[in-house]
Amino acid sequence: MTVSPAPASAPASTKAVYARVWRWHFYAGIYVAPFLIVLALTGLVMLCAGPIDDRLYADRLFVPAPGPATVSLDAQIAAVAARFPDRTVTQVRPGFDPSRSTQILTTEGDDVVAVYVDPTSGLVLGEIADARRPTMLARRLHGTLFAGQVGDWLIEIAAGLGVVLIVSGLYLWWPRQTGWGRAFAIRRRPRRVCVRDAHKLVGLLAAPALLVYLLTGLAWTDVWGGRFTQAWSTLPGTPASADQIDEGPTHGRILNRPGRLEAPWGLEQTPMPLSVVARQHGGHEGHADHGMAASPAITADQAVAAARAQGIRDRFVVRPPAGPRGVWTVSATGMTGVIADPRDEITVHVDQYTGDIRGVVTWNDYSLPARGMAFGVPLHQGSFGTWNLMVAGSICVAILGLSVTGVLAWWWRRPSGARRLVAPPLPAGAGAPRVAIVTAVVVGLLFPLVGLTFVVVGLVDAFVLRRIPALRAAFD
Repeated sequence: MTVSPAPASAPASTKAVYARVWRWHFYAGIYVAPFLIVLALTGLVMLCAGPIDDRLYADRLFVPAPGPATVSLDAQIAAVAARFPDRTVTQVRPGFDPSRSTQILTTEGDDVVAVYVDPTSGLVLGEIADARRPTMLARRLHGTLFAGQVGDWLIEIAAGLGVVLIVSGLYLWWPRQTGWGRAFAIRRRPRRVCVRDAHKLVGLLAAPALLVYLLTGLAWTDVWGGRFTQAWSTLPGTPASADQIDEGPTHGRILNRPGRLEAPWGLEQTPMPLSVVARQHGGHEGHADHGMAASPAITADQAVAAARAQGIRDRFVVRPPAGPRGVWTVSATGMTGVIADPRDEITVHVDQYTGDIRGVVTWNDYSLPARGMAFGVPLHQGSFGTWNLMVAGSICVAILGLSVTGVLAWWWRRPSGARRLVAPPLPAGAGAPRVAIVTAVVVGLLFPLVGLTFVVVGLVDAFVLRRIPALRAAFD
């Protein structure tokens, strides 16, 4: 958030660019730091979600007498339905370990409650509401700050400005006349210089990984991800005949819940296939409409058997049909957390009435950006093993260190008793250099919400701060 000024012997044009970049870095850091601190802290909780949940809810997550699963998925679903008749089952996740229970997600209104069943006896062990689970609360705070769409936009702006911080920080760090040795040194005195050097070095070492984490996080945001990047990177449609797809329900709408994003990134905006509901009408078979539907004939176990024939292995989740035209969805993806290697990802849709396959999507069907996100998601979540958890945790700690050292260096740089931000000064009479203007335009085009933020800040500066000198002085 703060660096040293340009060398005194540098050309005037270089000083102007350097000063402008420094101010951008400073103001972006003021906005970004609180958000990055929240993201880093919640990220640490999410990385430790498994051990935390195992500790808090051992009586529900582990079975009393471990052994092979002898109760069918259908019988386990029936046990949950009998225990909670007013709820809707939305997902079944077998434990795939003799010591683990089956997790069956249920909904009642907007509330998501996980119910746990012993697969060796069929007994319901208990439930955990997402609204009371610390790790799920951390996940929702990480994604939307509990502020819905507005929170998503604020985080998107922070992540976009985080990219600006990385690029501007590397520009400010780049040794020009001081030599490479000093660029990597941490001087011990004075304390402000020590903290500033530590800030620069940590930022330099963390920059590549932090950039990956910011971009993979941005890919899930509303504007840059959903409308700018994902819209042209998603599949054109799940492989299925055209009469089995409509423009209504998408994978994202059906499979995702607040705090539980489970649709693969490349499928999120792709329409879901539909079950074919046949009826007699004037002597001809047609698709059911106006709510008319036949009784479902395919059970969860039969849907899994059909999916296994398409390549589903031993780790998967099952989604019951959503409505009379819905399909059974059996998937093994990084988003659901049941596998880590994205090359093994597969999503199978099964007609709920006939058992016919309505769509199969694998790694081979993903676009290049979708493949990048398929790798990026488990990397972001620390799913590739101990080394990945250590890297992800280190990034969270680095973010906290950058935020703290940036704030401290700024605070110690301020004159004693100053009641203003004390932003990095511009050279007298310095206008905006052409390269700075071009850079701002490019960044605004790449990250639309950041560009909109630049416009809003410019308008506030021109029509508010310049007309209220006292207010302008507070931000300078």
